[in-house]
Amino acid sequence: MRHTALTWMPYAGISLDVLQKVAGHQSPDVTSRYLHPDLSALQAAAESFSAWWSNPGPRSPRLRLVGGGAGHENPR
Repeated sequence: MRHTALTWMPYAGISLDVLQKVAGHQSPDVTSRYLHPDLSALQAAAESFSAWWSNPGPRSPRLRLVGGGAGHENPR
């Protein structure tokens, strides 16, 4: 249950540094093993950053998911 809770906490918006303290880990590298973002979380992160980064004008930068693991399609 500990692993499941630590895996689900980031989906609730708990940051890596807080998750590290909850888990009692000394290194963020150990804590990062519990982070398993799904495709929709990666897409949401890209869209959020693109919205933050965008400038007015015809050539606003836009991030998109590139590649992906086996069995994942690239969204357009």
